[in-house]
Amino acid sequence: MTKQAFTLIELILYIGIVAVVATVLLLFSVNLAESQNDNDSVRELTENARAIMSTLEREIRDAAGVDDIVSNFTGSIDTLALDQDSGPDVVFNTTTDSDGRYIQIDGERMSSPQVDVTRFDLTDVTRGSNPSSIRIDLELTSNIDSRVFDLQTTLTQRR
Repeated sequence: MTKQAFTLIELILYIGIVAVVATVLLLFSVNLAESQNDNDSVRELTENARAIMSTLEREIRDAAGVDDIVSNFTGSIDTLALDQDSGPDVVFNTTTDSDGRYIQIDGERMSSPQVDVTRFDLTDVTRGSNPSSIRIDLELTSNIDSRVFDLQTTLTQRR
């Protein structure tokens, strides 16, 4: 009576095939995880940039004027104070704490801890007696993977 069993060659081939399939699955999983981290980083940067810029746009366009005493428009860390017809002035500035550098509006943080504000330049580009125009250069850096997101725009008051 002959026993049916695997030969050594068949066993080695089986282990090799399983190892190749396991390696392919592992590489696929690692690539999927890296893509997810990249997507998270990009999403975090764009969401922060969109929130900051839309708030700046709304407040600048609706402002009665720019308070020149507080707005220095010089360096890479600026403060912008806007006169409002109804209610107190709105103040945008950058500050640094243990989470990094971020933009705040009236003392409230606008960007998430996963994002550092690496540049917030404000330039007064008003010409003549036209309404105030402010050029904004905003650079955000991800704390997840050091990805950089850079935005520039010019906003003009409606009044």
